[in-house]
Amino acid sequence: SWTIPNTPNDDTVVRITKEGDSVATDVSDGNFFLFAGIRLDAPSGLDLPVQTNHTV
Repeated sequence: SWTIPNTPNDDTVVRITKEGDSVATDVSDGNFFLFAGIRLDAPSGLDLPVQTNHTV
């Protein structure tokens, strides 16, 4: 799992999607797991412990 650091502002939302369907709408300040086929999307410039648009 990864912990995403505090996001720059309340407008920043990190989403986890799987095959186009939202798995978690906002994981900006939480812990989560990425499984095969799940993608992490975050606004560019946001310092994440994983790559933006990273697919495991």
